[in-house]
Amino acid sequence: MVEDDPIIGLDLCETFTDLGYVSIHNATSASQALSILETQPIALAVLDYVLERGATSLPVADTLLVRSIPYLFITGVSDYDGFGKGIPFRHATAPRIEKPFVPTTLKATLLLLLRGRPHLLPAAGTTLE
Repeated sequence: MVEDDPIIGLDLCETFTDLGYVSIHNATSASQALSILETQPIALAVLDYVLERGATSLPVADTLLVRSIPYLFITGVSDYDGFGKGIPFRHATAPRIEKPFVPTTLKATLLLLLRGRPHLLPAAGTTLE
């Protein structure tokens, strides 16, 4: 998970724990997330697109795309474009949840993201339904 707001980060960690995920890595910057990607096995990722000081999680999304690791954006950015204002078109197939959101929206989006990938669901025998 890449989220620079500590309150939202804690809420997301709690939501993922409630869904049954047991190993959650929280990065507050793209560089932290890229370091985690180099050292930890990652099954899926949640990215806040716009981070502090004008940075974005785009380098992380690009790495996830190349590695075929499923990811979604939780962001206030509401459009996709190739001109630096929104999320680039190459990431247009990644699900996006707009802030503010409720946990049930995250749960439903995860179901869509993980369709056909039952091995990425939380603990064995657990479903998100």
